[in-house]
Amino acid sequence: MAEVRLAWAVSGSGTTLQAVIKAGTQGLLNSRVVLVVADRDSPTEAICHKECIRFRSIIPSAQVPWKTLQHQLKLELSESQVDWFFLTFNRLLDASVINAVHGKVVNLHMSLLPAFPGFGATAKALAASVRTAGVTVHLVNEGIDTGPILAQVECPVLDNDSQATLGRRQFEAGVPVVLQVIRSIERGDLDLDIMSCPIWRSPLQTIGRSHRLVVDADLMNFSRQFCRAVPVPERYSSGRMNLVTSDPVQKSGSTTETKPSKSP
Repeated sequence: MAEVRLAWAVSGSGTTLQAVIKAGTQGLLNSRVVLVVADRDSPTEAICHKECIRFRSIIPSAQVPWKTLQHQLKLELSESQVDWFFLTFNRLLDASVINAVHGKVVNLHMSLLPAFPGFGATAKALAASVRTAGVTVHLVNEGIDTGPILAQVECPVLDNDSQATLGRRQFEAGVPVVLQVIRSIERGDLDLDIMSCPIWRSPLQTIGRSHRLVVDADLMNFSRQFCRAVPVPERYSSGRMNLVTSDPVQKSGSTTETKPSKSP
């Protein structure tokens, strides 16, 4: 598998990014995170220094708005020779930034798009009293969470859920899918055509309307262990996530259970 140079933009604790870095150090991914950008103070800065990853704070202010700072972001992506740019980020990107990496920008969104686009998706799901939530991994375009969907995972909404507990369940759902998308890129199973639309080349990945992505057993096991190590919210009720695993012991399409921890 070819090494893929990744950049990551974070607005929160960067826990999903930490999973990617750790999976790489354990030899589960052949990708290398070469640049991390944060739009506020972030615990990922210390991790980047430890792992010798380039870290840049690009923090907007009244004097320097986000639109101006995107030119700096574009320069950072170019200087780091980034192949793919991943987001767990609360800001919109200009077309110039997206084009700087030839449309290879991927976002993790906390809803089953097209439901609840934009910021605050978990809160919107709770306010709407839906019974099923989830996460979406999708390509980024100039719209608000309107890019082509790469993968989705469902998780239940429970009667006593808060943003923290539902957000935790969504986090657990998202980690293995993000890792599998990266591995698919490494293998050449996922690429973009000249119109920046996704192309799936692997016969194992039959991505249809449900956008269900088969997650390799080693990545699923790693994700479970990683998530267990993340602190848990005080009130948590376990739920089942509708994940597909390539583990031969487990039938495709069966549900898998995860254990609780804190919302990232």
